[in-house]
Amino acid sequence: MSSPWRPTPTPPCWSSRPSARSGASSRASATSSPTAGPSSWASSSTGSRPARAGTSGGTSRSPTSTGAGATSPSPASRPSPPTARWRSCLPRSARPPRRSRRATTEPAQPRESPVTHAPRHNPPRRVLVTGGAGFIGSHLVEALLDDGAQVTIVDNLSTGRRSNLAQALARDPAPRFIEQDLARAIPILEREPPFDEIYHLAAAVGVKRIIERPAESIEANVLDTATLLRFASGHARRAGALPNTLIASSSEVYGKGVRSPFHEDDDCVYGPTTALRWSYAASKAIDEHLALAAHARDGLPVVIVRLFNTVGPRQLGDYGMVLPNFVNAVLAGESPRVFGDGLQTRCFCDVRDVAPALVRLLRCPGARGRVVNLGDDRPVSILELARLVGSTLGRAIEPVLVPYDRAYAPGFEDLRERRPDLARARGLIGFAPTIPLEVTVRDLAHRADGSRTGAVARAAPGREVAAP
Repeated sequence: MSSPWRPTPTPPCWSSRPSARSGASSRASATSSPTAGPSSWASSSTGSRPARAGTSGGTSRSPTSTGAGATSPSPASRPSPPTARWRSCLPRSARPPRRSRRATTEPAQPRESPVTHAPRHNPPRRVLVTGGAGFIGSHLVEALLDDGAQVTIVDNLSTGRRSNLAQALARDPAPRFIEQDLARAIPILEREPPFDEIYHLAAAVGVKRIIERPAESIEANVLDTATLLRFASGHARRAGALPNTLIASSSEVYGKGVRSPFHEDDDCVYGPTTALRWSYAASKAIDEHLALAAHARDGLPVVIVRLFNTVGPRQLGDYGMVLPNFVNAVLAGESPRVFGDGLQTRCFCDVRDVAPALVRLLRCPGARGRVVNLGDDRPVSILELARLVGSTLGRAIEPVLVPYDRAYAPGFEDLRERRPDLARARGLIGFAPTIPLEVTVRDLAHRADGSRTGAVARAAPGREVAAP
């Protein structure tokens, strides 16, 4: 049974048709269908409302009809009415068949931009890690492999070591390792399928290295980050999707600090440019500005993580890292060298807590376009740290104090306190460090002692954690 005809409240869609089509005509369905609507749809030769097809007096004609008064304009010469509008004006029984949606509907396009975020799909994710042979990077690579990711590593081994990747490269499938500067690796990466995630950890590290080679360190930090961000944004042209990108920054960005604990939105206060000590902080701040600019301009989904004194297995003391230097000194039977009065405090977080948190932060939508502190928020003085290393390793060796002028350079400035506000990291991913500092010290000693169960390390108290 046909549905009753209902008049539409909107003006007739035929009112926009060309005037050449108006005239005395009637609609075939109006005379043949018992459900035809009012006479406005089947007007006489004097009617003012045009019909789509037909002849005066109600005789219908098809587009192929011949003879006087029966010629229909060619499809190319008449505009097509809006399909949805003219169908809605007809009685339901008189409507032509609906075309396939595929034939009449264009593919949906994003309103703002054809560029979208990298799709969330089943593993393996394609992941790029710059600086992946370094201390933190190698632990991150293992965390990603544990998650089933397909990992590509770029590292020039300036501060990283191939031995850090021994466990990762022994896996099946193993990560791909490109031993190149980032700038030289980009042409290789551009020939690869697009990446879903990028972790940028390649950087100059350590205050000692910055003071000894400031120009090289600044260029490595700023130029490599700019290169990486251009590559990440270029995914839009190649794949139609932008990779989630994490930029590893540093607590050094806070400079002298305006309050404690340090909050992500605090002002950054530095010393004079004549003090090389602040060049590293300034270069990492520029990295953050570049990343946030790419987020604002290109829509690149960026997360910036400010790391606070990350420690643990595979960390070297070559560039002034305090904890491995203390461990090496105690294992050698020497007094740890503490700079200044030793009362300055730091918060140390194990790399095995940090690496999985980096992955969770990058995959957290709420972290996009934001800066997040990551570390431990329990401070310990450097003097206490030296004594803790001795007691943990069973060596009662008293540290020795060394003036900053002898350790670095005249006029060197150090912060008395560096403690993170972790409220944002807790709110985003529920971050809470779990590995005690004593366990970190013991595992550093395991590695330095030459075996996982060395005599000194075996005597140290504390619970077991994953092998370094």
